[in-house]
Amino acid sequence: MMRCFLSFSNLSGNFIVILGMLALILLVSANSSAAAASKGSYDSVYFVIPSPQERACILEDSTYTEKHMVRRFCKDEGRITYRFDLSQGVKKAYLFMMMEGQVHLQVSIDGRTFKELYKYKGVDKSVPRRLIGPQGDNLQVWFFDVSRYISGSSTFYVRVSDAISGDQFSTILYAALLETGEPRQYRAAVRLRESEPSRHILLSAFQIWADFTEGAPEGLSTGTVAQETPGLNRVWELGRIKHWIDEAVSLGCFNAIDLGDDHEPEGGRLFTPDGINPRYGDLLGDAVEYAHSKGLMAMVEPWDLQIPQEPVERIDRAKHKATCIRWAKSFLDPKLGSRTPDIVKLSLEPLGAYANNPDLAYVVGNYLDAVRQVNPKVLVMVDSISGFWCFPSEFHFWLMSKYPDVIISHYTRVGEVAAFELLGARNMAVQLNPGPLSSGFVHTGQKDWVAGALAQLEEAYYYKVRYLELSGQHFYDRAVWSKLADSMRPHLKLAHNLGDLRASLQNSVPARMCSEQDVERGLLTRISEDGSINIAGGGACFGADWRRRWKYTGVA
Repeated sequence: MMRCFLSFSNLSGNFIVILGMLALILLVSANSSAAAASKGSYDSVYFVIPSPQERACILEDSTYTEKHMVRRFCKDEGRITYRFDLSQGVKKAYLFMMMEGQVHLQVSIDGRTFKELYKYKGVDKSVPRRLIGPQGDNLQVWFFDVSRYISGSSTFYVRVSDAISGDQFSTILYAALLETGEPRQYRAAVRLRESEPSRHILLSAFQIWADFTEGAPEGLSTGTVAQETPGLNRVWELGRIKHWIDEAVSLGCFNAIDLGDDHEPEGGRLFTPDGINPRYGDLLGDAVEYAHSKGLMAMVEPWDLQIPQEPVERIDRAKHKATCIRWAKSFLDPKLGSRTPDIVKLSLEPLGAYANNPDLAYVVGNYLDAVRQVNPKVLVMVDSISGFWCFPSEFHFWLMSKYPDVIISHYTRVGEVAAFELLGARNMAVQLNPGPLSSGFVHTGQKDWVAGALAQLEEAYYYKVRYLELSGQHFYDRAVWSKLADSMRPHLKLAHNLGDLRASLQNSVPARMCSEQDVERGLLTRISEDGSINIAGGGACFGADWRRRWKYTGVA
């Protein structure tokens, strides 16, 4: 038997219709397929675009791939063909594609004569799509039984192209999964979704940041205020935090408050690389205690985390581990009682993810281990951020392997949930940012951002997302948020406390086990291929030149 997971990706632009998702993953190589068949088990070869291994599987490629982006762009005559080597005697095969739009899929067993598998002709509900979200969702898992095309062949080819040439639309290729034998991962993902009741939201968090000082225009998003009101500063102030806690409670659909620290106010952030900012120690404790008194759990999202910010060699690992433990003790010590946060949200961005930090698994592991060592009751949510990190990678397989009960959060996009579940994730969260400046609502195809917000919530309901976070301070209007709350209520099954929330966690069953070394090798390959870049559009955490700043081996 053989299982391969492909991911491809590509450039987006105005009016581009997105086909799918993910960074390409391939499980099972030609060299080990015969051995796999004889042993009756899966041998795995795993890679992410861009990589030499991925290119070795390409039979032909006339797509366009934007530098530093992990996507393949099929437009007009552009196309790409992949070859898969199958184990001997394969009779069943199933193909899964993350896609939507004017996609043209063809298959072959010899690479010369291709048969049409699917061609876009507008909205089509005939293709079995049990993992797919509502029409308009741009990331969908499509399912094809391709057994009849295999015919005992030792090779299988998949060609992807643009179904309609000459218009402004196109196909962006992100991912595909080919499973031979029985589609075990797919069936597990379907069972997971079908087992969830209509009331499935167990965690509903209301996120805030350091608030603006008095005089901020009401009804404007924080980003707009910052740009249009010179001299208007943010500040961490207990009275403002209590105001937002009361507002979250009054909406009646939240059971947690999240104090996000990614905007730097006057007086500094809540957290420093060594832990809680001494200036705000009492403020954080008072805010957490107040949230608890109102029946809310308290979540924090530290931003200033301990990684090298100046040209250095590799991290001093022993020093970093000690720093993480000291950091966790400063605000998670059980002796703090009701003043202790319940959930820590750990973002990959300040840890160098956009810059392909090869030590990422080690650094994240140190923080997770420190939290569990200092206070095992505290939950950890890892934020996958955007760009390449929206898609399953070696890092996510390592995370699910070592920390199977960790919550993986997605930023402003819901469709990726299906791909992660297909690859074994069992605790998926989504953060949405309602507001006119939030790019997340462009993905729904809605011109009205309020309708877009409601559409994204509908996607979350479809995918039975159990852990949900909304950025309340991003753009707040009570009338709009009352509509969002009304939409959410029929789907709420909110955990009453941290113990109930922890009891809801399931162990992920990753399609592949990855080590810290696998993550390092994968990210070093990305550095070798791409250099360093922030795919989200900002400056990379570590600057532009990794080769000058990091010494590494094993990459040409």
